[in-house]
Amino acid sequence: VMPTGPTGERSEWPTSKDKFAVITARPLKPVPKPRLNARSEDVRVHLDLSVVQDVERVRVWRTTESGVDDLREMRPLPPIDVQARDSDGEDDDESSMRTGLSQVDENVEPSKWYAYRAVAEAKDGRRSEPTEPVWIQTDEPFSVEGKVKDAERNDSLPGVNVVVVDTNQGTTTDAEGRFDLDVASRDTKLRFAFTGYETKVVPLEGRSEITV
Repeated sequence: VMPTGPTGERSEWPTSKDKFAVITARPLKPVPKPRLNARSEDVRVHLDLSVVQDVERVRVWRTTESGVDDLREMRPLPPIDVQARDSDGEDDDESSMRTGLSQVDENVEPSKWYAYRAVAEAKDGRRSEPTEPVWIQTDEPFSVEGKVKDAERNDSLPGVNVVVVDTNQGTTTDAEGRFDLDVASRDTKLRFAFTGYETKVVPLEGRSEITV
């Protein structure tokens, strides 16, 4: 190490041994890989992760068929920030695992295979090696059909708006009051709306055919 003066100019070479400092590089401890599990539910992929205590962020990548061996060829998902958790001293061991981290990937297609890999980032910038690819096949859409009638006259009602609750997905009944709709879950709720009639919300409860 060459000492310098206050102006940044090189000073004289030290002549006594007490002016030298020996610097030893400390090897950085590798960050353990996160634990990654995937499950398909309602045409969505739910990712469950576990990381060690000193991890600040987890990054996840997704692909379909090609590029699973190279993260640069995979699509990144929004990073997961690991929130600080109050500790009473029992969780100070950085080797202990923090569970309960999750992410939902909604931008997937039904009946398709996807691969996911994850990397953990420590607070000091260190990164783990990527996890091995975790493959998951998304669910098939659930199809429901039905008919809408006037409750008093029992006449078929054409043009009724049938919409999946909390989404923009929907359809309208045909001339015979019938409809056919693909939904993400057997527990979906459908909203039926028609001018001059009271809006009605009907849970499917696993049924593939309903009459309203």
